[in-house]
Amino acid sequence: GEAYRIQGEFNKAIDCYSQSIAFATPINDLNKITVCYNSLGDVYRVQNNYPKALEYFNRGLAIAKKNKNQNQIAFCLSCIGDIYSTQNEYTKALSQYEEAGKIAREMGLKLQECQSLSSIAMTYYLLDKNEDALYNFEKTIKLAEEIGNKDKMAFAYSIMGDIYSKSHKPEKAFECYNKTIAIATETGNKSQLANTYNQL
Repeated sequence: GEAYRIQGEFNKAIDCYSQSIAFATPINDLNKITVCYNSLGDVYRVQNNYPKALEYFNRGLAIAKKNKNQNQIAFCLSCIGDIYSTQNEYTKALSQYEEAGKIAREMGLKLQECQSLSSIAMTYYLLDKNEDALYNFEKTIKLAEEIGNKDKMAFAYSIMGDIYSKSHKPEKAFECYNKTIAIATETGNKSQLANTYNQL
């Protein structure tokens, strides 16, 4: 299914994932079933069919919980959060991200925890809860620096710059934007550079 999904042949991808589930179910391969449900959810998400995407991510979540696979549970929760966020259901998204972040933190999965923190911060920003957003972006930066994820650091500084700019704190905004530019220049992230220079 992956090859068809990458090529945009979504109906064929759906058929392959469904067949994989059919083969995995009799042998109780719960990991494979979870992965296939998540892949189906992703196919429907790409097609903007959010009800179907939610349906399959929730199926994947149910199997992951049955299998007690904490890593997959956290992944499913993040995907469900993304769907809610895309539909502007930010409060629902926040609860999913927070649960995913808690699991990642308990398991010592720092990359996943960093992603969850970034998603939580961005959701607070979209809810106009700027203090909560700034607090979580600062936590994102701290963890991202620890694991060497410079793209996450640049993104966090960029949004913090937006918050300070809208809050009429130009000095703090420029400080954040300049940090974004320095990191993005170092990593060669031209998209981030373009966005940040546009904000200056």
